[in-house]
Amino acid sequence: MTTTDPRHITTRAELRAALEALYEQRGLSYNELAARTDRSPATLHALVKGKSFPRWPTLREFLVVCGVPEGALGVWRAAHRRAERAGEPGRDPRMEQARAEGLVPLPGLGDEPVGAPVGLHEPDPRRSRVRRAVWTVLAVVVMVLPGRRGNIGELRRRRMLLRVRRAMERIVRDAETPRYITPRFVLVREQPVSGARRRSRSVRRAEPVLVPTGETDIRQLYEQADEELVVLGLAGMGKTVQLARLTHALATEALAEMERSGPSATGPIPIYLNLSSYRSQPLEEWMATEVGRFYNGVPERLVRSWLAADLLVPIFDGLDQVPAAHRGECVRRLRRLRESCAGIVVGCRYEELPLVRTIDAVLHVQVAAPSREQVQDYLLADIEALADVHAALQADSDLWPLLQSPLMLNVIHGAYAGRTAVALREPGRDNHDRQGLILDAYLRRRLLDDPPAGRHGGPRQALTWLTWLARALSDRGEEILYLDRLDLDWLSARQQIVTRVINLQTPLLLGGVLVLAWLTAFVAHGDLSTSLGDAALLWLVTMVATTAQAITAENLDETMPARTTTWARLPVKVAANLPVILLGGVVLSVVDWHAPGVVVVLLGWAWMQFTSTEDVFRSTLRPVEDIRWTWRPRERVIASTPGRNLAVRTLISFALVAVLSALCMYLMGRLFPEPGWLPLVAALLLWNVYVFGNGFESSLRDRRPRPNEGIRRSVRFALVHGALTAAAVTGLLSALVLLAAPGANGPTAWLVAGFLGSLYGLARGLRYGGLAVVQHWAVRAHLSRQGHIPRRYLRFLTDCERRIIVRRLDSGYSFHHRLIQDHLSTDPVALARRLGLGAGPDIASDADRRAARPPRHRERLGGHKQRRRIAPGLQGRHQPLGRAPEQASSARRALPAEISGSAGIRPLRVPDPSNRVKTGCERSSGRARWTGGVQGGP
Repeated sequence: MTTTDPRHITTRAELRAALEALYEQRGLSYNELAARTDRSPATLHALVKGKSFPRWPTLREFLVVCGVPEGALGVWRAAHRRAERAGEPGRDPRMEQARAEGLVPLPGLGDEPVGAPVGLHEPDPRRSRVRRAVWTVLAVVVMVLPGRRGNIGELRRRRMLLRVRRAMERIVRDAETPRYITPRFVLVREQPVSGARRRSRSVRRAEPVLVPTGETDIRQLYEQADEELVVLGLAGMGKTVQLARLTHALATEALAEMERSGPSATGPIPIYLNLSSYRSQPLEEWMATEVGRFYNGVPERLVRSWLAADLLVPIFDGLDQVPAAHRGECVRRLRRLRESCAGIVVGCRYEELPLVRTIDAVLHVQVAAPSREQVQDYLLADIEALADVHAALQADSDLWPLLQSPLMLNVIHGAYAGRTAVALREPGRDNHDRQGLILDAYLRRRLLDDPPAGRHGGPRQALTWLTWLARALSDRGEEILYLDRLDLDWLSARQQIVTRVINLQTPLLLGGVLVLAWLTAFVAHGDLSTSLGDAALLWLVTMVATTAQAITAENLDETMPARTTTWARLPVKVAANLPVILLGGVVLSVVDWHAPGVVVVLLGWAWMQFTSTEDVFRSTLRPVEDIRWTWRPRERVIASTPGRNLAVRTLISFALVAVLSALCMYLMGRLFPEPGWLPLVAALLLWNVYVFGNGFESSLRDRRPRPNEGIRRSVRFALVHGALTAAAVTGLLSALVLLAAPGANGPTAWLVAGFLGSLYGLARGLRYGGLAVVQHWAVRAHLSRQGHIPRRYLRFLTDCERRIIVRRLDSGYSFHHRLIQDHLSTDPVALARRLGLGAGPDIASDADRRAARPPRHRERLGGHKQRRRIAPGLQGRHQPLGRAPEQASSARRALPAEISGSAGIRPLRVPDPSNRVKTGCERSSGRARWTGGVQGGP
């Protein structure tokens, strides 16, 4: 009979045999065990049969159900750790190889203070993909049942919980890999100074004392903290991942409670938010806006109602990322919010402990560094890097704090996998310098990975784009780039003026082209006798005049004081535009104003102008990802009071209806004089179509599976909505004409109906997605022209994701950690010099290079035609790669030593031309290929 004594367990096979014997002694089936635990029968079966090595939380629940006393769990935990380190025989030769080479144990491994026992984490098997899909389908079915539709509040809470859980699953999934390290937590306590007075400041704010804890689940710590928790930690220790795990656990528990209790469930809603964009505004208002932005379109009024009802548990991250000028106000408002919320969690770096202690939370915990044993187990996968780590630790034991960081371990793995970690062995460096060198080596390897990043621009151009993105996100207080959310805030003041003018003039431009095209068809068919030249001249002068007036008005708005009223600005704008108005009047004096074509162009232009003015009340520049019809669509308030806003809105609507009716009645009365009531009925028909069309309301989606999905859907909605509206108006008007006047000319009726329908469809298509697409591409064109982003930005971001520089979160992209973003938020020229991507230490900026570049001089570089860029003082030293191998070798010999010795990069070795070693410039399959130096890299 197999023994179940855990003291004799040293291997996984012995642990499996002991668990199987314990299961047989208990005498329960797997279904009965699953009913008493939070695990599935399949998970328990795999645990007993040894199909997968169990995590300690899973094993602990199994042991408790099998009757193991609480006092014996520590012995079983030690047995579990021994079996985990032993591994399966013959399946992990890395430890044997490392022992044979003398690389393990690492120097100083046994000198670490004894802390909480931890081990490598395995993904939680409780929630498989099939189970998640089943629960999602059940949730949707419950939401659409007729008996549950009346409880709108419950449906909204359920929908919000699903959004939160999906968002947190993305963060946790990226971190929970086979190389993920289980966190360790320590409690941050205060210990009064001996001999100090009872009410003295030294007692109230004493030095913190770190108390080890055996807890590895942040959910349990949150419960111990009475739902008031502060999570501290150094950069790269995994605070964000732990906060995301806590949010995910709370959302899952709230959904389970709703399933059990139904409408009577009153559990709060956990929401994860990053405080980096906070700027001293009221915290409730900031939360209402930030929830709508982070969770894709949650209405602000709904968030305010949840706050008023104490239904939110805010989980804040990034308090240390709030600007210093606003950080104190943020802490004061967090302290007030703590008194009114059902719970609160705040995460920040350990350096902000003196400030964050003023929140007066119940419990402060710190995410501790991984143990030295965990570091050794992690580095066993890379023997080459482990050898350098071993040598560096022998030379300098102070290197341990740098290695005891999950982020830096991942970076070391990405920078030195299969290569030697030279930066760790450089003498005379402190850990801060070594960290910078490791990050430089990581970026250099990622950028020079075959094929090099940047395509035509090369790795240096890719580095320029990445540094701009990092600086832009840092300046905006954000960490995620949503490509379909690029708006005017990403542009300078001058570029914003140009983009706003483009948005204003696009309807007039497209409407004028459409009117002239239909006038040409009317004239060709013989229905109208008019001068197309006068109509075209009127449209051209109107376009030029309105564009000039828009640019002048935008510039004046930038220079005038913000307190200047609209009526005070109007005379100044009219006076500034007076020369353009007078010049346009002189040119239009030759136009025959009684010609039918001129009247149609004038009314068509007025229709587009009033439609653009009416669009101010709608969010037409926001992507249209969903659309619905409602009796009371949401509109913006642009006037100072609701009464004035209603008056302005009504005036614009009446003007638009009047112009639309005038155009319809003019064409109908001129081409179909009989019966006399036909123009009025046609105008009434268009009125009804206008009222019905205004009931459509656009919104954002809570989940977008692909990047730039919002712009794709905006294009689709603009085309479909515009085409359906044009077809409906065309069909209704043509049917009305043919039924009211049976003897009317059929082609003429279709021409009139098609003209009005297409103009109406254009206005609706631009409102529901068209203008958002125009602004998106205008913003990207400005950024690309300035050299901040490539023309095909999505392809570049996808390539950076493949290189593990950025990661994708559904439709957004972010850097893998804020530390990498901060490292890239620097001057691209200096960073390129450190990475060895420039021409030398005298590398010039892009502006200097353009000034020094010979005009009209081009040469072929790497198979693509590019301008030759030579920094001042480097002529003759840096040769292009497209030259002969002998010239390329001489160019590499001329590289200065500052480049070859930076960022942990070994000096480039120039091979003998007769040797067949692959160098930085080689030919493969008949084409040149840059491999970034000698194969083997830094």
